[in-house]
Amino acid sequence: MVLLLTFVVSFHSCNKEGVFNPKQKISKVYVDLIMHDFVYDPETGDYVIKEKVYPKLLAQEWLWDKNKLSKIDFWGADFYWGDPDPIIESAIYYTDRYFYKNNRLDRIEQDGGYYTQITYDGSKLKQIESFDNRHKSYLTMDFYYDDNKITKIIVVETWESGWDKKAEQKILSTFLPKELVSKIVKKSEKKNNTKKIYSNTYYVNYTYINDNLKTCSVDWKDGDDYQIQINADYVSYDTKKNPFYKKIGSVDEGFMFEFIYGAMLVTSKNNPLEIDYKWIENDEGDIYEETYSVKFSYTYNKDFPTEIKAKITDEDDETESSTTYYEYK
Repeated sequence: MVLLLTFVVSFHSCNKEGVFNPKQKISKVYVDLIMHDFVYDPETGDYVIKEKVYPKLLAQEWLWDKNKLSKIDFWGADFYWGDPDPIIESAIYYTDRYFYKNNRLDRIEQDGGYYTQITYDGSKLKQIESFDNRHKSYLTMDFYYDDNKITKIIVVETWESGWDKKAEQKILSTFLPKELVSKIVKKSEKKNNTKKIYSNTYYVNYTYINDNLKTCSVDWKDGDDYQIQINADYVSYDTKKNPFYKKIGSVDEGFMFEFIYGAMLVTSKNNPLEIDYKWIENDEGDIYEETYSVKFSYTYNKDFPTEIKAKITDEDDETESSTTYYEYK
């Protein structure tokens, strides 16, 4: 099972939050897209799984205004929705635009009139809030600290009945694994199909070793004896630089970053070499657990990764792999 998590927000222990100025600035991100489909085999009369690889496809293009990130274009919708029979698109699917106040990130505007507002308390990140094209808030992330490190985030999402399922998936993918998202969406639909407005709350907790994550956990409860918890243990790191350290992004950007190795909401100063995960599901006393690990290998240029290979192994020793490539300006 592939449970790569998404990058959205990062921390820094000393400087102001909302300032993202890495020495190496990403210009393009590519992925090897691997798709699986059931294909009829006329010799056996059975359907078999056929794998097709689309190598090094452009997924993101970053535009900088001197030291400030001003825009990210996301290419090819099929990368993100996982279409089993993709038409590889050579067109921009989505764009995030970044706006600053007093040299700190203040607002991210998305297509269709959606936007994300960032607020601070002194040097610290206080809240990220996302709005739809009617200026209605549908997601808040409130940040809590121990000294200068984020140790807790409370995420509240609110939506109306008839809310687009894909929009709901994008919200959840900001801070939850893809496979878990589909389960929660189905559970929410079943339990809330008679309500006009309803919401979910997620509790995210972190511990650290120096400026790198040690553990991360996400808890979700629906109030009806159903609970999901994900625990991530960061086993080891390299000594190189994480190009996303100190970055803040939007809900949609979190969804787009499914191909990238990572953390849940908070990133580390260095790049992880191994992460162990445990997924615990409690449905009215019926407990289901699954464990898996992700190992990473890197190719570097000037201490920054240019190629990341991820190998995911589940508890049955079944493996899947992915590769992400970075170009810098």
